[in-house]
Amino acid sequence: MFTLNENTTSRVSTLLNNLKMSQQRVRLVYGDTDTGKDWLEEYDVIGTIGCSTGTNKIPLLIKNSRSLGGGSILDHRILKIVDVKSKCVLYQHEKYVAPEFEIGFLAITGQYSVSVGGEIQANFKTEKQAKNYIDFMLCKRMSK
Repeated sequence: MFTLNENTTSRVSTLLNNLKMSQQRVRLVYGDTDTGKDWLEEYDVIGTIGCSTGTNKIPLLIKNSRSLGGGSILDHRILKIVDVKSKCVLYQHEKYVAPEFEIGFLAITGQYSVSVGGEIQANFKTEKQAKNYIDFMLCKRMSK
């Protein structure tokens, strides 16, 4: 069992413990659990669930089987957990709102921009790269 944040739901707690046992690779989506707004995290969000050492064992996201450790999981900020292999949603917070992405072309730079709510998130050389990024952020694809 993990030592989790007091605001972590029992569904997330149970799922994290089950995922630790199964060593299933997952994609985590973090965000504001009060509003359901996605934080649009793109780094350190895919891996298997591991456990820290010490008296208070916290869940860690282990990048791959060759990794010796990983970063701690913000268990109380998880909005969505997706199985990497099947792309099945294992958990989704009831208030989760999928971001609405827009692709635009910046003539000045000759690049494609991906924005959410008018705020540019990333720039790409091709429209295909921009679409791949959006699919990654929406968990339809597990690599950018």
